[in-house]
Amino acid sequence: LDEAYDLIQTIQGLKLDSDESDEAIDQWTQERKLEVQPYENAVEKLDERLKHVESIRKEKARNDKLNEESIIRDWMRQEEQEAENQ
Repeated sequence: LDEAYDLIQTIQGLKLDSDESDEAIDQWTQERKLEVQPYENAVEKLDERLKHVESIRKEKARNDKLNEESIIRDWMRQEEQEAENQ
């Protein structure tokens, strides 16, 4: 809370020091937001893609583990059958 209050004071001080109206500062801020928006959108898309790739990787790892367990169970059954036949 103290940091937020300090930040507000700093912004108010910068507004006073700049001799600009609140409207001019707000307009400048909006223009910067518009410039940054394409980059924010790109970052969001990359984040979504990374999450998707990670979910695919986890699913593949899960399937690999299940497959490995299935192979081991089959091998154990085969060993048991061979032991019973001897």
